[in-house]
Amino acid sequence: MTINALIQILNFFLIYSFLGWVVEVAYHGVCQGVVVNRGFLNGPVCPIYGFGMLLILYVLLPISDNLLVLFLGGMLLTTAIELFGGWILEKLFHMRWWDYSKEPLNLHGYICLKFSLAWGMGVVAIVRIIHPIVHNISRFVLRTPLKFILIPFMILFLVDIIATVATILNLKKELLTLEHLAKEMREFSDSMTEVIGGKAHEIDVKFDEGRVQAALGKAELMQQLEERREKIEQEFDERRRQIEQIQTRIHANKLCGYGRILAAFPHAVVTRRNVSLKEFIENHRVSEITWRIKQ
Repeated sequence: MTINALIQILNFFLIYSFLGWVVEVAYHGVCQGVVVNRGFLNGPVCPIYGFGMLLILYVLLPISDNLLVLFLGGMLLTTAIELFGGWILEKLFHMRWWDYSKEPLNLHGYICLKFSLAWGMGVVAIVRIIHPIVHNISRFVLRTPLKFILIPFMILFLVDIIATVATILNLKKELLTLEHLAKEMREFSDSMTEVIGGKAHEIDVKFDEGRVQAALGKAELMQQLEERREKIEQEFDERRRQIEQIQTRIHANKLCGYGRILAAFPHAVVTRRNVSLKEFIENHRVSEITWRIKQ
């Protein structure tokens, strides 16, 4: 493979990754009424579109004169890419970044007929209308020093991948920690209820057995109860503080951190619980974790 051929491939990859990002942002803006960075990465690129178009150009461009074959081939290739991409991302991060479970004729929420047909029509439009323009731009770039600008772009792209993967893996840890802390808080609530209920019953029994002895026992039991209560309250407050810190970190930095991912993919499914990312985080707020003894 020549240098020019490699540069052309990189050109196509970056251009179609950017165009895919534009499509995602525009589609989300129209459907949700909010413009957010819908890319998997922090930069304005969606790599799955870039890889997908490279595969489509390699396989389907030679037979693009046949409109039906181009449509069916585009539909099958893009659906396969979406299926594999969704599956591998879920296995890596335990989150489903798109979910078609509510769409008719879907396969495990990864793909559905409606979007497969849309991808097929999109491939026809891109190959027949858009790619000739992109190809001419790429040829122009190859004849100018602009081709060397691809080097810093690719470096930034690789750095973005590393940073995004690290962010998502850390988010995965934060979600696990949230779940663990919430479970501990509920256990403290149960412990407090058990301590107060059990000790109160024990005090009543001793009080019936003898007034003097019961009075001494009651004072001792009340002291034990208060010490136990204070300890549980301290543990409970510590877990609450930790949860509030995690919640603050998750919602911070909407440009390139957890906050951006939450804003871009609020409906991403946390497969461990089979709930949306936004719902999972909301369900683990301190205000949603009840302490029965304080109600």
